[in-house]
Amino acid sequence: ELFGAGWRRFVQLDVPPFTMGEVRELLHQALPVRASDPLAETLYDGTGGNGLFLRLQLELLAEGNLGSDLPPTLTHTVYERTAGFSRATRDVLNTAALLGRSFQLAPLELVHPACRAILHDAVAERLVRIDDETETGEFVHGVVVDALVDNIRPAVRAERHDQLCVALGKVGASPIALAKQAVGAESLDP
Repeated sequence: ELFGAGWRRFVQLDVPPFTMGEVRELLHQALPVRASDPLAETLYDGTGGNGLFLRLQLELLAEGNLGSDLPPTLTHTVYERTAGFSRATRDVLNTAALLGRSFQLAPLELVHPACRAILHDAVAERLVRIDDETETGEFVHGVVVDALVDNIRPAVRAERHDQLCVALGKVGASPIALAKQAVGAESLDP
């Protein structure tokens, strides 16, 4: 209904993610000389088997750019996918991305007290999973984390790293977790 009658002519296809075996096979077909099990595992872990993200990563590999900054197409794709979310949802996603692909909810709640409710749309869109039993969240695709972090303005990113440092200290996080946030902030605002 949102896009009118013209949009109803199209059929929506939900494509399941590629399995690890399918990623390995695709890699062998696309880049037979460079294909290896560790590379297939890296691609699978980073993309979660998502076909679009996998294709973009394979294009990077083919161009010899693996390990460089994310391609603008991937960053833009993630930006477009999250553009329809509320500003609050995007802010929480960005802060969670600074914690990593998997994150504890307790420090995130100290920075964004209503984060569980705010993340509802992102959960519904299958960008993140929330496990209430373990009090953790996880981004479904690792490349989304990198793209979200790339899209955070430096001043905001430094402030969020600082806030996370304080929040992690309050929940008794490890010194390594604190150091990652402190180093992240320092590199943007020495």
